Amino acid sequence: MLVGTQTSVSYAPQRFGLKEVSSSSLALATPFEFGTIAASVHRYGYEAYNELSSSLSFAKNFTSIALGIAVHYNTLSILRYGNDATLGIDVGILAFASENVSVGFSATNINAPTIAQKKERLPQLFSIGVSYHPMNVFTVAVGAEKDVRYKISPNVAIEYFPIDELALRVGVSDEPTLFNGGLGISIHSITLDYTSSSHQVLGLTHYITVTMRM
Repeated sequence: MLVGTQTSVSYAPQRFGLKEVSSSSLALATPFEFGTIAASVHRYGYEAYNELSSSLSFAKNFTSIALGIAVHYNTLSILRYGNDATLGIDVGILAFASENVSVGFSATNINAPTIAQKKERLPQLFSIGVSYHPMNVFTVAVGAEKDVRYKISPNVAIEYFPIDELALRVGVSDEPTLFNGGLGISIHSITLDYTSSSHQVLGLTHYITVTMRM
């Protein structure tokens, strides 16, 4: 459950080692008595090809379940080809099966939006996952993601807190094969997260996120 307003800034300077392609995002989430509202902006691409997505989200916690919905306004700009825009809708649910086990499901672009003259469909994803917390400092998560255009992608991840201020993370997924590793450092109200993702063909991607709690 979110406590207080949080602001996050994320940046990937070179996606898959390509200096021409970067991604960045800015997000703000604030809890209210009736639920949590969040807004975000995400950019991907470079001068000749640019994707920009602005979203507004709402989530509500109940006794043993949490529900969320997000609406995205997606724009695409390609040099010498023009611009286009479309709306996408995401939904998610998180169930707390016990004190140590939670189960989550999400669907991305459930309205199957299309964009550009060729009516290309935006990625439509369905994800499910289970997390197990045998102790406060250790979490294991197992899940699977299905893009309607590709094979199902299973994944597993582990998070460990050797001390309260430090989180160590490692994970692997298949279809495509990705190896991920990273850490999180918390100092007072600021958290710095770093992740490195290795694709079997395309190489490395580095992600940096800074989160401030108010």
